[in-house]
Amino acid sequence: MLARVRTVFSGSFYWLLGTAHRIRRWVPLAVACVCRPRSWSLWQARRPFVRLILAVDVVALTVVVVGLSTAAPLGRDDWAHWVALMICAGIHLVWSHRHEETRRESKKVSPNVDWAGIWSVAALLVLPVPLTVLLVVVVRLVRWFVARKPPHRYLFSTGSILFSAVVTTWLVRAIGVQVGHTPGLVHSTTQLLLMIAAGVLYAVIQAALVGVAFVLSTPDMPLSMALGSRAENTVSAVSAPLGALAAIALVTAPAAVLVVSGIAVACTKYTSLNQDATYDLRTGLLNHSAWEQQAGRAIAQAQRSHAPCSVMFIDADKFKLINDTYGHPAGDAVLRALGDVLRRETRRGDLAARFGGEELVVLLPDTGPDQAAHAAERIRHVIGALSVPTTNTRGAPVILLGRDAPLPVDAHGDPQLDGLGRPVDADCRTISVSIGVATASGPDISLESLTAVADAAVYAAKQNGRNQVKLSFPKPEAPAPLPHRAPARWRS
Repeated sequence: MLARVRTVFSGSFYWLLGTAHRIRRWVPLAVACVCRPRSWSLWQARRPFVRLILAVDVVALTVVVVGLSTAAPLGRDDWAHWVALMICAGIHLVWSHRHEETRRESKKVSPNVDWAGIWSVAALLVLPVPLTVLLVVVVRLVRWFVARKPPHRYLFSTGSILFSAVVTTWLVRAIGVQVGHTPGLVHSTTQLLLMIAAGVLYAVIQAALVGVAFVLSTPDMPLSMALGSRAENTVSAVSAPLGALAAIALVTAPAAVLVVSGIAVACTKYTSLNQDATYDLRTGLLNHSAWEQQAGRAIAQAQRSHAPCSVMFIDADKFKLINDTYGHPAGDAVLRALGDVLRRETRRGDLAARFGGEELVVLLPDTGPDQAAHAAERIRHVIGALSVPTTNTRGAPVILLGRDAPLPVDAHGDPQLDGLGRPVDADCRTISVSIGVATASGPDISLESLTAVADAAVYAAKQNGRNQVKLSFPKPEAPAPLPHRAPARWRS
């Protein structure tokens, strides 16, 4: 027991040291960024997205100011509840920050939803508006160091959380939700359901604002990706009852909130471990084993329905040359860009994964050969037009381009060429893919045959010059020969 306590205190101490180091490193950068507003990356985003960012931030600030100005004076119990919630939230944030950082590193595109919403739900149910705002701001400041987001996006998500929390708090007070001792089974059940409904409403408002922002910032992003994955929506749904449980424990037995804090830490670690067992860290796609499991179920469904099914093998051309020339961090950046393309360009039911090395694979259920070939060509063209910022082996910034990216032009609109007649950025045009597609249907379809044929098609595309799509079909298995039967006169 003593060793466990020593481990807890030492872990917290080193986390505080790391946080202090991050603050000392980030404060000068933040001051320089504030002093130069024209350099903000916000202004490089699409205009509708910028308008939404500014509008939500202004509305959220207005709602917070109104909530602070109309709030009743704070009492001793309010501060005691805030301190208790803040301690439990701090335990959760400290002991889950490494897992949360790893999870966010592999989920760069779709909305990130973590278990810290538990404390926002508990706060809006119990605390007055000023202390709810203070708790949300402190939690967001701590989470900033693992957020890995541009400042304007993080401020926007923080504003959406504050707006959702304050509006839901007003609604809870207007309805008269009672947290704590509620006699009677029917009455207590009704109050519990109202608390959970308030938590769900808070999550829905926030998710709607963030989803609209993702759609406006990336118009070609599928709606399913903007709304979040099933796992992220499950986190939001489960956070509501856990937040209600924390609020009840805070009012009736404050020490019991520590139990909720332990549950939150366990949930965060489980989510991270489950993601590590399912997703590839570099691309954010499914890993090989998870893809085989899910693809096997999809193939079984196709066998029952006699629907066509296609497999797409994607191999990055001359990927070793990228690693050797620019370094492995550059290769990782290219892999992340390829994963982003597959997430954007595939449908909700498609299964995209990193098969190994620089090979990616996509299973396309209910997809015939023409549709699969069209999807493969679309993906190849998008990848060929990529622009991936990274660094070279000396740490200097460099932008790797797709082989089909637009040519650089001079002031007269003419292509800029070097002495050999190549584009001046020809050395950076290193990104392209060869794609092999295999399609089959019927009860005899198998994942093994589709992957083998698609893999062979990739090699055919590479041997034919790379940066192209090859379509192939599994050969039907020859029927088994009939057993030899003796003439009738020899049969007994």
